[in-house]
Formats: sequence, structure tokens, C-alpha cells
Amino acid sequence: MESQMGPEKRFIVELNQVSFQYPGSGQPALKDVGFKLAPGEAVLLTGPTGCGKSTLLKVISGIIPLESSGQFKGKVRLAGKQTSLWTLPQLAPLVGLVYQSPDDQLFSNTVYDEVALGPINLGLGRKEIKARVDEALGQVGLFDLKNSQVNRLSGGQKQRLAIASQLAMRPLVMALDEPISQLDQKGAREVLNCLKDLVKAGMALIIVEHRIEEAMTLVNRVLVMDKGRLVDAFDKARLPAHAAGLEELGLEVPEAVTLAQSMGMVLGPDWQGDFESMLAGIASKRPANSPLPAKTPRQCVSVPLLRMEGVCFRYFKGGPAALSGVSLTVCPNEVVALMGVNGSGKSTLLSLMAGLNHPGKGQVFWQNHRLKKNRPIPAGRTGMLFQNPDLLLIETSVEEEFGFGPGNQKKSSDEIKKLVTRTAQEMGLTDQLATPPWALSKGQRLRAALGSLLTMQPGLLLLDEPTTGQNKKNITGLLKSIQANASVKAVVFCSHDLASVAEFSTRVILLNQGRIVAQGPSGEILQDRDALTQCGLKPPKACLLSTKYGFSPPAFTASGFAARMKEVKGKSRAS
Repeated sequence: MESQMGPEKRFIVELNQVSFQYPGSGQPALKDVGFKLAPGEAVLLTGPTGCGKSTLLKVISGIIPLESSGQFKGKVRLAGKQTSLWTLPQLAPLVGLVYQSPDDQLFSNTVYDEVALGPINLGLGRKEIKARVDEALGQVGLFDLKNSQVNRLSGGQKQRLAIASQLAMRPLVMALDEPISQLDQKGAREVLNCLKDLVKAGMALIIVEHRIEEAMTLVNRVLVMDKGRLVDAFDKARLPAHAAGLEELGLEVPEAVTLAQSMGMVLGPDWQGDFESMLAGIASKRPANSPLPAKTPRQCVSVPLLRMEGVCFRYFKGGPAALSGVSLTVCPNEVVALMGVNGSGKSTLLSLMAGLNHPGKGQVFWQNHRLKKNRPIPAGRTGMLFQNPDLLLIETSVEEEFGFGPGNQKKSSDEIKKLVTRTAQEMGLTDQLATPPWALSKGQRLRAALGSLLTMQPGLLLLDEPTTGQNKKNITGLLKSIQANASVKAVVFCSHDLASVAEFSTRVILLNQGRIVAQGPSGEILQDRDALTQCGLKPPKACLLSTKYGFSPPAFTASGFAARMKEVKGKSRAS
């Protein structure tokens, strides 16, 4: 399944019949995986959540099997030498491994010290260390911030810093585990542009990512995994021909592909995933309007679940304002999306809604009752899923995790059993009930953490980036399960995934620098270019294309645009 490469090509990474099974697991995480990676090549590794992608990166880096227990088979070569003949300290400088969350691998106070840590551990001289730090920071565009505090950086800057800390070791290959999954559009562009420069300079790169559309601007080849196996491999230009296979696995198909197909366009082998150029080449058309009903939020006919008036918040006295003058309501039957760049105040706003923090100024009302510091929201009425789901996982099995909350609520054993069984089915974790949460993939841990909240049947569910680390099918299933949950009266979620916001939210609130820029029905806000631009966002691609075609109201998802085109074509044939 590998792309055809000439025999003269030198490979940096070679895997041959690699299998691995974690201790205590009933099935292997990897099964007979083989592929090769050449200098200057960027490869996207994708597949459903829990299919073995992160495990494969650990194999390439040598963490498996050198520092991991479990059953390992096969051969791995790095620069022509079998990794089993190396030690991990010897391999570490050669493979730069960047984790999904940059905070998991940033240890120092300043940017300079963080990047210098690796070269210092290599025993290099002061002059060489400085040269490497300056070079690495220059490569990722952080040279001017080398004296800055790490905790003052944005999400995109932290991700670039994590990359720089590996570059200072001058590795042969970079292996990145979902480096843009937690970033806004601007931060993702920053990281991808940085990686493009590394590839141009001859670095080999393998990137695990569910945000396939954005990753396609970087890579030249795609590897697809499922259930521990490599099931497909193709050059980037051939992606349209493999779209059906990606959909079968529940993965994201680039919106440009779906939109092109709905217009009857054939994307040939020279396709490069550039939606902007495709959009520019389409002349404006004005078919007879056939507007579909716009999705609007249901009217708040009862008492709001939550109301905020003029809320302000600072994390410490004299510090910058995290929120300023925020006023909003959350009503029953609403699905509210919070959007904005990293650091705009979304997570802070959720924490106040959950009662974890209290406003310095302003008022918060729960069902029209004003909340005070000594009278928080009644326990169990809200449930908040943190951006890092691991913070919620405390038990030794998924089953115990799901039963912990209702147990504290003094529910009967029969009721707890029913809740656990139903929630495991909704979260797709029925086969993992006996598994320790720490043994799950990142995406599965997120679903386990969400399940532990749902078993407590909260009225208001607060989700901080629930789409992180999830493939498209899981995202859809997750949000549909939440909507179908009878106990959940309203949902507020933060997300950088415009498609999920367009499909599932009834209302959107845009934040920038702690202030609300705009709020209203999703259909209105997602086509407000000025407000979106102010918050570092762009309208959905389907919305931009709808404008070209004169659709009013516009479609906001690729499937919505395809349905609109089908209706227009049907009317044209009828006339």
C-alpha cells in the first residue's frame, strides 16, 4: 500500500511487520504495521480514535519497546540502523516527539530555558547551546519571545515552543501527535506554516491528526489506520478517490472534496486541497432561490437555566481581565457554542457557569436565584467536561468511573447499573468497561470523562473542546447522544470545529479578549464576516460557496450545501 518510490531513495524510518500489545489488554494495539518515511517527506497518519496512531508514534520514537512493558514484534530502523540496538537516550535526540497537549511537555519558566533543556542534557557547551536555541526559536518564529514566560504564551505559541524544544536536539524526524487539535484557526495556521518550513529544509515528518482538511496543506502522503492495522495509503492528490473509504471509517473528508462533488466537479490527481483557489475559480451564479428553513434557537418559554449580568473576572488581583462585562442567558433546549481564539475567555466563562469560579463583579443567576460565593449552584445540576479530560478520571476502571457520581448521589445499585450500561453504549465504551481509564486512547478518555458526567444526569452540560482528539463519526455520535439525553436540558460548548458548531448549535456567542463581540442564532453569527474576523475566524466554506451561488439563507455545512444544490438541480430539470 505504500506509494511507489524509486529504489535509490534513502529512508529515515522503516517499519517492518510491527505488532504491539499493552499489558492487560485483550487485543493488540498494532498488528503487522509496515511503512517507510523519507527525508523531506511529510506523512499524515489518521484513523478512528483508539486505532493505534499514538502507539505507532511511540514505536518510532523508541519509547516502545525500550521503556514500555508489553509484547513487541517486528523491526524498526532509524537511518538504516535497528532501533533495538540503540538506547533511549541515544534515540531521543534523533526523533522529536511532540505530544497532543504542549503543557504535558513544557517544564521551564522561560522560553529560552525550555528550548535549552535538551541541549543541556546532551552535555553541549554554552556556546553551542545558545546557537541551537536561537536557531530553533528562529525556525518556529519565537525568537523575539525567547525571554518570555512560558505561561504567558498562547496555545499556538506553546505548541510551536514544544516543537522548538525538539528541534534544538536536531532530530532526523519529527513525530507529532495531534499538534493542532486544541488550536484555533489562527494558531493552527501558525503551527502548520512552521512545519512546512521544516519539511522544505529536508526534515522528515509524521503527523497524527483528525483535522484532515487543515493537515492536507502540509503533507504529501496519507496513511490510514483501523484497529491497529494500516488499511490504506495514498498520495495527497489521490485523496478524492479515497474519500468513500475515509467516510466508512467515520473520518473527516475535506469539505472542499464534498463541496466539489455536490457541484459536479471532478478533482483530478493535481488537486492540492486549496479551497480558496477553487472558490475563486467559480463564477457567481444566481439560481432561483429555494431557501431551506433556517435553524433558530427555540424560544425561552420558561425560566432560564442560567443568567449572567455584567460579569467580570480576574484570576489574581491586579492581573489582566479574563472576562469583562459579560451578559448572557442559557435557556432550556438550547445548544450554545462559544467561539473565539485561544485565550479569549471561553474556558473561564464555562468555569463561572459551573460555579468553579466566582465573578469579581456582576451577578450570576441559577433559575432566577442569585448565586453568592457561599451558595454555589446545587451539586449535580451542572456538569463540566474540562479541556484535559484526565483531570476527571480517578477510578481504576471505566465502569467504576461511570458509577462514582451516581454512587455519591445515593442512587440504588440497580439504577447505577442501568445508568452505567446506557452511558457506556452512548459513549461507545461497552467493550472497555473493565479497562483502566489510563489505558484508553486520549479520545476514549475524553468519552469516559464525559460519560462520568452524564451518569449524574446534569441539567446543564458544559463542554470545553469536546471534539478534541475525536474522529468525525465520534464527534457526531457524541453530540447526538448528548442531545438525546433526557436529563440534559441545555448544552454550552467551546469548539474550534466550525462544522460541529454549524450542525449542532442553536446559538453562537463570539468572544474576543474576554468580551462578547456578538451573540445570536447560529445562522446569523456564522455569516457575520466582520464579527468572525474580529475573533480570528472565517465563515464556513459552505457559507462562502452559498454566497457565490446566491443562496439565501446560506448553507453552513457541506451536506447542507449538497442538499440545496440537489433541490436547485431538481427544479431546473422540472422547468
